Formats: sequence, C-alpha cells, structure tokens
Amino acid sequence: MYIRDITYTDFNGEERTDTCCFHLTKAEVVDWLTTSGDYTLDKVVEKLVSSHNGKEIMNIFKDMIRRSYGVKSLDGKRFIKTKEVQDEFFESEAYSVLFMELVTDAAKAGEFFMGILPSDLSDEINKFMKDSENLPEEFKKYFGEKKPEAIEQKK
Repeated sequence: MYIRDITYTDFNGEERTDTCCFHLTKAEVVDWLTTSGDYTLDKVVEKLVSSHNGKEIMNIFKDMIRRSYGVKSLDGKRFIKTKEVQDEFFESEAYSVLFMELVTDAAKAGEFFMGILPSDLSDEINKFMKDSENLPEEFKKYFGEKKPEAIEQKK
C-alpha cells in the first residue's frame, strides 16, 4: 500500500493536508492489464518509458490513480474504492497535486507505481528492470529498487 500525505490549497483558499491511500490487489492488477490490452507489467513499464505521447502517459497515470485510490475501513478488512470515494478524490486539488507530480517527476512516478503493487508483483518488475537492456539507466534507478513491504511516504 502506498500512503501519502498530500498538501494542497482547497477551494476555500485554505491549506490542507490529506492522507491518501493507494493499492492494487493481484486481482485488480490482472483486471487492469487485461482490460488495458498490455497483459504484462513489463509492457506497462516499457510504454511509460518509451512512449513519447504525453496524452498516453497521462492516461496511464490517471487510470492507475483511479484504480488504486481508496479508503481503508476502520477495521482494516476492506479497502473501499467506490465510485463516490474515487470521484471525491478526483474532484479535489489533492488529485491535481499528485497527478502533476507523477507526470513531471520520474522518481515520484516510479515510487508510486511500485508502491501500489502487491509486493510479489513488484519483485517481478524489479527482476524485469534489472534484466532489461532496453530501458534507460535513470529509469532503472527509480524502478529497480527493492520495494519494502509497504511504502508509506508522508511528505
């Protein structure tokens, strides 16, 4: 799970900090890959790295944010991702701050991507990144690190 404090100015002009949670289960990753047509995580990574189409890259990040954003239930048994919960986040400036970070900062993008994946799937990506000869070293630097059990970035 990727947990992140996001500071922004709300629509009343007040500075706020919200703690936001993002996570994909294995089932959600499989659903995402098969419905997006990519079928493997390494193809998604390659598309992010090699695409020179800004619109396509932004759509991938928007989709990742929407699929992974949710709210933990009080008992910790569920991660609630209803349309209403996700719409509330997407209609906030917190979403705008996160989105702009992801599309302009490769380190933040890598951190987010690896953080939302289940740990055993991120291990698969780490292996791919280490073995790939086609990806730039600077990109490998951000994605090739071993991900801790849970990433909790509070900034």
